Amino acid sequence: MTRTTRVGSTTRPPALKVSLAPEGMATVVVLQGEADVVSLPALSEALERIISRHKGPVIIDLADTAFIDSATVRALSWAAVTLDKAGRPLSVRAP
Repeated sequence: MTRTTRVGSTTRPPALKVSLAPEGMATVVVLQGEADVVSLPALSEALERIISRHKGPVIIDLADTAFIDSATVRALSWAAVTLDKAGRPLSVRAP
């Protein structure tokens, strides 16, 4: 008789979905799913686009984010530093 032990869940959270929404003078970046090294290019592209094309504060909404890895944290840190140099705040909502 063979025993199988399952550790953790066999279902993965959905791939990361990045969407933008205006909120007053700010731009809200909504992350849904799993933010990891695989999804980093999509997140980096969205952040670069917001920083260069939009004015005002940036809000990162993590309410529907299942997982964030260190690469994502570094990308958000880069965005915060870049925005700060331009006198624009970055805030995180629903961590």
